[in-house]
Amino acid sequence: MTSLKDRTKFSTSSFDADKIKIETKEKVNGKEKLIYVNLIDKDSGKYIAFETLEPLFTPFGATSSKEYPDSYSITFSFRDSNEKESNFFQQLMLLKEKIIDHIEKDSKTIFKKKMTREVMLTADKFKSAVGTSVSKTNGNSYNQIAVKISTSREENKPQNFDLFTMKDKKIKQINLSSMSKVDAWNKVKNTIQPYSEVRAVFIPMVDLRNGNAKFTFNALQVLADEPTENEPGSVFGFTCAGGESFDNNASKEPESQDAEQSAEDTEDEEEIEEEEDEDEEEED
Repeated sequence: MTSLKDRTKFSTSSFDADKIKIETKEKVNGKEKLIYVNLIDKDSGKYIAFETLEPLFTPFGATSSKEYPDSYSITFSFRDSNEKESNFFQQLMLLKEKIIDHIEKDSKTIFKKKMTREVMLTADKFKSAVGTSVSKTNGNSYNQIAVKISTSREENKPQNFDLFTMKDKKIKQINLSSMSKVDAWNKVKNTIQPYSEVRAVFIPMVDLRNGNAKFTFNALQVLADEPTENEPGSVFGFTCAGGESFDNNASKEPESQDAEQSAEDTEDEEEIEEEEDEDEEEED
């Protein structure tokens, strides 16, 4: 996986979908030809990452499905009342449309046959982890993204993922690698709780698998406001507006939101995770 320091980071207030170049790359691995769709910052030529300088609301916390109990994701909900959050969501939607246009243009390379946007969407050949969810209980609409936590194939434990907690404005890192699989996932879901707000660093990706494409996100770091007894660790990757210490950012009270997540949403997020992927970007 490309290191975070080798990526261009965008905050929720600085991201502009027009700054992203989308490219299709082919790579021969023995007798197999691998296809990648990469998201590149036009200015730096680097892969990109997103960092939330302000906490985002997660209505469900870290969740898994019955079908894939060791595959967790975090749903972030964007409030229309927050201009930065609303603009960030709209830019992600624009990026999704640009990805669909690019895949249509390069569909012969990606899908081995020419495919129009209409056919792609109708045949469910393209899915997205960014969209609007409608509550089954109150009918309200919520703008959301689902960010998955990578899992190691050998141990089914979190990998390429750092979890931090903050208490009394002091940050500590939780050492997930030293825990058993059960303890690690329990720590993740007990730290990233429903109806809470967390900060995160995550990367956008286009996942190509089994003849399908999906616009998805992988979590690299999460900072939650919960006490922990673990030893302090590095907070590389977390920065603050104006360059001040992250310690100065106090957590806010979470907004109330309907916590019902449809089974369809969960299945869509887990469907392509049965065989956990490595980073789906071409490594130079």
